[in-house]
Amino acid sequence: MLERLSKEYKHYSYFLPFQPLRVLQENKDKVLEIVKKAESDPDYALALFWLAKLQPEFCKKELDMKLINYEEVARELCPKAWQRLEDAGRNAELKGELKALREALLKRLNRKFGSVPKDLQDQLAKMDSIERLDMLIDKALQCSKLEDFQAELG
Repeated sequence: MLERLSKEYKHYSYFLPFQPLRVLQENKDKVLEIVKKAESDPDYALALFWLAKLQPEFCKKELDMKLINYEEVARELCPKAWQRLEDAGRNAELKGELKALREALLKRLNRKFGSVPKDLQDQLAKMDSIERLDMLIDKALQCSKLEDFQAELG
C-alpha cells in the first residue's frame, strides 16, 4: 500500500498505522520521516498517535522511540481532529448505554406483562434520555398493569 503512494501525497501518513508490521518494517525510512514531521505538522502528529497506539512494539523496537504521551501531542497539534475523535467516542458510549437501558426495560416489561405491543416498543426505541429510561425501569417494577406503565409514558 505505501509503496503505491507518492511521498508528495499529503495524506499517505494516514494509512501508515493500519499497515501490517511487515509493511512498516519494509518502509522504515518513510515511517521515520513521519516521526520527524509529527513535531510540527498536525496531519503527521495524528498519524503518529495512531501508529504508537496500534503498533507500540514497532515504535519501541524498530524506531527506538520512547512512547511519550502521543495523545497529548495529537490533542495539541490537531485540536479539531482530536475533538471529532473524542465526540465520536462519547457518542458511541452514549448510544451503547441507551441501547442497554432500552433492552433492560423491554426485558423487564416482557417478563412482567408478557409480550409488549409493537407501538410501545417503537416508542421506547425512540427515547434518547438515560434519566428517562432509568426512571421508566423503576416504574415498570412498580406498575401492576401494562396500561398503568403506558399511562406513565404520557
